Amino acid sequence: MSSSSVAPPSSVAGGVASPPPYYATLVVRGPAWRSRFAQGDQIPLFRPETHIGKLASNDIMITDPFASRIHAVIRWTPQGYLIEDLRSTNGTFLNGQRITGPTLLQPGQVIRIGQTELTFYALQGQGRAAIGYAAPAAPMAPAPIAAAPFQYVDRGLPAGQGIGGWIGLEWRKHYWKVLLVGLILLFGAEYLLSVVGQSALLLVIPLAAALMPVTFFIYCWDSDYLSDMPRWIPWGAFISGAVLGVTLAFILEMIFVNGDSLGASMAIGFIEESCKALAVVWFLRSRRLRSEIDGVILGAAAGAGFATLETTLYAVTAYFNGFQDGGGIAAVNQTLLLRGLLAIFGHVTWTAIIVGAVWRDRGQRSFRLTFGVILAFAIAVTLHGVWDGVPVVGMLISGVIGLWLIRFFLREAVAREKFGAFAPPPPPLLVALITYLFHPFRDPVPRPAAPPAGSFTGSWQIAPAALAPWGAPPAAPYPPQPYPQPYPPSYAPAVQSYAPPQLPSRVCVNGHTTTDPAARFCRVCGAPLSG
Repeated sequence: MSSSSVAPPSSVAGGVASPPPYYATLVVRGPAWRSRFAQGDQIPLFRPETHIGKLASNDIMITDPFASRIHAVIRWTPQGYLIEDLRSTNGTFLNGQRITGPTLLQPGQVIRIGQTELTFYALQGQGRAAIGYAAPAAPMAPAPIAAAPFQYVDRGLPAGQGIGGWIGLEWRKHYWKVLLVGLILLFGAEYLLSVVGQSALLLVIPLAAALMPVTFFIYCWDSDYLSDMPRWIPWGAFISGAVLGVTLAFILEMIFVNGDSLGASMAIGFIEESCKALAVVWFLRSRRLRSEIDGVILGAAAGAGFATLETTLYAVTAYFNGFQDGGGIAAVNQTLLLRGLLAIFGHVTWTAIIVGAVWRDRGQRSFRLTFGVILAFAIAVTLHGVWDGVPVVGMLISGVIGLWLIRFFLREAVAREKFGAFAPPPPPLLVALITYLFHPFRDPVPRPAAPPAGSFTGSWQIAPAALAPWGAPPAAPYPPQPYPQPYPPSYAPAVQSYAPPQLPSRVCVNGHTTTDPAARFCRVCGAPLSG
């Protein structure tokens, strides 16, 4: 993600944002969306920032195949409401035209994200505003055009959006179902192993070695962390981490590592983490993978591939060598438990930390060797060495610290991605980790303060706005205003005409088709689309 030296004052200062000259609402029409602030089909814009995208952390969550993780944001400004596309894959359209820079919204305009339409309306009515916020005045406008009644009282999360809402959302996901079915099959294969003997190992070993890595991939897919990258990329990192990473690590460990001491475990950690990181080097050249979230996912995928193949090889070796106190099958089960079912706390986490730090500090370059990258590598090697060198206790300590660090990288990446082109450069990794240690629940990047719950009460009504034909500027009661100077565009403003969905399908070089007019790359293989 790129950085900019200029940032919206209301977003960076972390203070109370300046209210707009009037309050507004969005009327949403689309296949699937949800928001904690929704009142029927309306979402009032009573917060300084409203983020729209696939991730559950957005204010408006859109489960649209053509939406990005954090697709767009609507911000308060003294001039009005500003919409900005946050480097989405398929773009944001305003009245049929694609926006490429922050754009001031006018009442009556239609925002289109994928197949979802959000119509922007001004609000008028009587109510009580928070201290320091002026009550919005009714705008000058022609006679009402089917003005819809609107009432809003902000009491925090609506009913059903707390723990119950979270359970309902998770219930529809697939990762826990994959894990449950995999565990049932694994227990069945273990029972079969006790009945028919060693021939059942052909079922036990692949199931135990691949169960947790596959569950992790399904979880990332369910959580929409993979939505901005072609499907083949994480699987490419998985295969690369397995084949290239394991092969290089095996050769180097045969040459340089001897013994079973803690020092030998640290040496193994150094070699294996280096090999896994090298397995994703060529993805650094892709300009489509600029987000820090992409780095964390690629690192986790390479670690998952490495863990799957390594666990399989260790299990086969354990069966033929056996242990003096348990025999071959007991040794296989112990290996599968420690290296297979716990892989998500080990290889997956360690490599995600390293590659996440690389993407965090790279900026616009392909690669930058910073102190943060070296620190992340040292942390991952240490966790790896402690896991291997200190039985049980070391695994527990390493697993907890690793997951704590993954949480840090993902929270910071999501917080910075919400700034789009205005994202400030990340602080030094050591400083950020120390801050996170003492303030684990603080927002990694300062945000504008939202009015307290209950600040906006009363009866509100949509202000009339004469809608122009699709694709034409609306006949709004608010005249166009010049672009506010505190928000200079991060790139040259330009628009592209929106192509209606009735156009013929577009085809990539590999034969995959899409009817989305805004897509630039194939969602299946990543190849450029024709037309």
